[in-house]
Amino acid sequence: MSSSSFELFVIVVLVIVVAAMVAQLFVMLMLFFGFAKVAKGLKEEIADIHSSVMPIIFDLRKLVGKTSPKLESAVGDVAYFTQSLRNQAHELEQTSSEVAERVRRLSARVDDMSSRLLNTVDQAGATVSETVSKPLRQFAGVVASAKAIVDSFRNSTAAQGPPRPRGGSDMFV
Repeated sequence: MSSSSFELFVIVVLVIVVAAMVAQLFVMLMLFFGFAKVAKGLKEEIADIHSSVMPIIFDLRKLVGKTSPKLESAVGDVAYFTQSLRNQAHELEQTSSEVAERVRRLSARVDDMSSRLLNTVDQAGATVSETVSKPLRQFAGVVASAKAIVDSFRNSTAAQGPPRPRGGSDMFV
């Protein structure tokens, strides 16, 4: 190859490389302007979102600032109420235990009293029965002996025969 053809070859390659670099430059410029346009659109969208969201965030901050003391107070009240309920439940448990113990003692006392009363009634019944039955038996014995005496008089008169009238035979009616 001659030197002129080599120079021509180098010039052609150089022209192709320069053309590729110019084409790459245009592509890069198009990408740059495209990205710049997209960035500008995103910036506008972010500004719109920012303008609509920021008042909500400020309102939420105000709301939290206003309600925070009230919430703390409510939590304190709930804690006090819970503690009060716990104390009252404990007192109720103690009171119910005391009442149950008193009822148990009272029922034992009533049971003892009723047992003593029934024993006393039983003893009184036995005493009355013995007091009444002994004289009744003695009286029954007296009546039985009187009946035996009367029966023995009847039997002795019946063995002698019928009584004879004392007078004459005209006394017959």
